[in-house]
Amino acid sequence: MKTKLAIAATLVLALSVVALSRVSRSSDSKCLAFPERRPLDVNPLMEAPQCAKGKLEIQGMVNSVLAEKKSLIVIDLSEDNCEDGCPVKRLPVSWLGTMPSKGDRITLTGEVKKKDSKFLFIAESLRSLSKAVRQ
Repeated sequence: MKTKLAIAATLVLALSVVALSRVSRSSDSKCLAFPERRPLDVNPLMEAPQCAKGKLEIQGMVNSVLAEKKSLIVIDLSEDNCEDGCPVKRLPVSWLGTMPSKGDRITLTGEVKKKDSKFLFIAESLRSLSKAVRQ
């Protein structure tokens, strides 16, 4: 009797593991296509920020600077050539260092964190690729 009970419990446990792995895989289908290329562009990151694990290198263009909040908004480099009406994905970045200027092309190193049900990129380093052209 104990043997049958042990076999039944093992079978239930095995079926539970299989079911959970299927649920996990289906909810992470976006993560399967998460780009491996580094530095990563903003748009692919914003498609599935929940898939970003560990330290990342991101490249983009500064869209706005909020110095008093120690943050900036970075957009994909491809948005530089975009006409009005393009859907722009904005990456909120927390940065404690010297702020870049709007329009600067930058590379950031850091991690994606979830804060208040939203994703935020916590930058550890910021490197300028090119300065914005000022008129």
